[in-house]
Amino acid sequence: YKLCYNILMINEYAKLHENDVGSAQVQVNNLTLELSRLEKHCKENPKDLHSLRGLKAIADHRRRLVKYINRKYNH
Repeated sequence: YKLCYNILMINEYAKLHENDVGSAQVQVNNLTLELSRLEKHCKENPKDLHSLRGLKAIADHRRRLVKYINRKYNH
């Protein structure tokens, strides 16, 4: 419940319009929250290599989205 509340509050600032759920900014916010959750999990469970692989994939996806946003808005 707490994670859902955090997602809703953070996404309010990133939305481009009222019903925005898929813009790059909103996706980056969602991925950032997921990364923080997975980082905590991986620290508590260092032998869980499957979650570590997912963490790396999410970090890479987020990095590409941030690169896209910078390219789009900063020419």
